[in-house]
Amino acid sequence: MKIQILFLSTLLGVLFSAMLSAASYGPPIKAFHRSDFQGERINIHADWSVNSPHDYWNDAINSLIVPRGYEAHLFEHGGFRGDYIVVRGQWSSRQDRYWYNRISSIRLVPIAHPRGHYHQGPPPSHICGPACNANCGYLPAPTITAFEHHSFGGASFTITGEWSAIYSDDFWNDRISSIYVPRGYAVILYEDAYYRGRSVVLEHSWSPYTSEDFWNDRVSSIRVVRR
Repeated sequence: MKIQILFLSTLLGVLFSAMLSAASYGPPIKAFHRSDFQGERINIHADWSVNSPHDYWNDAINSLIVPRGYEAHLFEHGGFRGDYIVVRGQWSSRQDRYWYNRISSIRLVPIAHPRGHYHQGPPPSHICGPACNANCGYLPAPTITAFEHHSFGGASFTITGEWSAIYSDDFWNDRISSIYVPRGYAVILYEDAYYRGRSVVLEHSWSPYTSEDFWNDRVSSIRVVRR
């Protein structure tokens, strides 16, 4: 009987500790190895820092999704040292190349005043992520779908925020032939990678009328914006 009581007490203690621990954590930041919100991912519930330069995730986070009501403080060095930026919503190193392969520690911070009201204005001396609106509030990055063939046929992939072919043999380099653009968004097509060369703005879904359309199989980078 004593053994059973001891076992139950221990089990209840473990469960209670787990509940307290879970309650102390906020919803996680989803951090990705690649800059397009794809690839390997880790979830960050609170403070996170690499333990050594050889840590697998040291200088390896290139996009992240910050939960609503929170902001992420991204630091250049471990232990929350060095240069840092503050982002909300969705962020990618494609929109700030300085931070490509440079993040070594992250803090998840609630956006609230002492009385508990969420902050609606821009925090002083903070740099907000590209997915934030003018007052630095939470807005998810816009998403569109690109297709391999005209009339929205063939293979497809989703673009969140922006995309660029990295190598000339990238599967999607010079291969896009139609794009679905949701209402309220616009798409900027670029002829060359990293948003260079000739460009055109699409304010609605696009598919070439003929194979002679200049932009058919010619797109190498794309930006998505709100109209």
